[in-house]
Amino acid sequence: MPTEQRCDILVIGAGPGGYVAAIRACQLKKKVIIVEKDKWGGLCLNYGCIPSKALLYASEIIETIHKGEKYGIKAEKISIDTNQLREKKGKVVKQLVLGVETLLKHNGATMILGEASFVEPNVVNVKTSQGEEVRITADNIIISTGSLPFSPPSLPLDGKLIITSKEALEIPFVPKKMLVVGGGYVGMEMAVVYHSLGSEVTVMEMQDSIFLATDAQIAKMAHDRFKKRGINILTKTKVENAQVTKSNQVQVTLTSDGKSENMTFDLILVAIGHKATTGGLGLEKIGIETDNRGFIKVNERMQTNFRNIFAVGDCAGKQLLAHKAFREGEVAAEVASGMDSVMDYRVVPYAIFTQPEVSGVGLTEKEALDQGFKIKVGTYPYRAIGRAIGMDEPEGMVKIIADSESDEILGAHIIGALASELISSITVAMGLDARVEDVAEIIQVHPTLSEMIKEASLAVNKKAIHNLNK
Repeated sequence: MPTEQRCDILVIGAGPGGYVAAIRACQLKKKVIIVEKDKWGGLCLNYGCIPSKALLYASEIIETIHKGEKYGIKAEKISIDTNQLREKKGKVVKQLVLGVETLLKHNGATMILGEASFVEPNVVNVKTSQGEEVRITADNIIISTGSLPFSPPSLPLDGKLIITSKEALEIPFVPKKMLVVGGGYVGMEMAVVYHSLGSEVTVMEMQDSIFLATDAQIAKMAHDRFKKRGINILTKTKVENAQVTKSNQVQVTLTSDGKSENMTFDLILVAIGHKATTGGLGLEKIGIETDNRGFIKVNERMQTNFRNIFAVGDCAGKQLLAHKAFREGEVAAEVASGMDSVMDYRVVPYAIFTQPEVSGVGLTEKEALDQGFKIKVGTYPYRAIGRAIGMDEPEGMVKIIADSESDEILGAHIIGALASELISSITVAMGLDARVEDVAEIIQVHPTLSEMIKEASLAVNKKAIHNLNK
């Protein structure tokens, strides 16, 4: 017989959305149980955002050493110990996982390692990692089971030579020639890492552009920068098949414009998207609605078609971003606790931690026009900023899109050094419904990269001070 437990809020999955939901619910004085079947912190912390950023920082150090020659700082030879790099990445992850565990315990959440499945809309059965069974009855349930990379039949994953980002983050070896299938943020971030480590990297993208969801002007600039640094990018290209050869390489057939070409690589990374991780939950048993890709349908309060069952994070679709999941977790916990909270997707920023970095928030120029807005656009180049020149980072741009009638900021997009940090000030402005003129009046520290935010805001209304207004 299973052990019986009862709580106010049950959270299934301890990734960014789940552990934040549990902590917030505890703060609201609710009795909380959180169940995780793998590792505390979920995909992002263990196999995604955090380990990838540790590796990207290593690649940034390599690039900085090369750049040092322009400043008279010379290194005779750079050697890379991949074992030590892997160990450092592991220590970063371990430290942050421990932090998540500590926060959950400190806030009073009951933590169970195990796999959950629905029995009824308010009853869940958990098979624990110790082989025991626990039946949990909860007033409200928050699903946060995340997502996993997927691969098409033409690219059969073997975890060794045809891999996903999870295996790539372990740096199994530094291949001489590497193919990255997918020109989104995961694919390009890993392309930068392996290129910095010494691989000859080719990126294959089916669509006509990498970073397809970003502003087209920014994506074009990124494409040109990656090619300049030596990453080969093939757009409008498909992989028809892949086969491991006797020499432990992978031969692939690439098709573009009706023409096929056979190429051989030492490693293939598949980064074409994610699928919701909801198998085994028994969603179909109780009738929770999902879309045609398996993501759970929710409203702006993160409720499913059952008012007491919520879904947050990657399994709820939209942008698969940890910080989006953080906020969704807060909203779900608050609504489950009786508060009137809603999720505002209008101001969810994104950042791509490549070199150069790319970030954005709100609408792209094309999206704004397609939605019928009359727009005005202000841009400001890195090369016009003293700090950027001093850092030898003159290539880049800040772009702000506004409604030409109301002066409302519709979106902003940045490419260049520290773009991931710079976007936050515009996100705050949009969240507070500030207008372009409001942002333009803010005094920024000189000399800093943040001066570009002020100047781009001024440029929207052709008032830029340190650049020509066109």
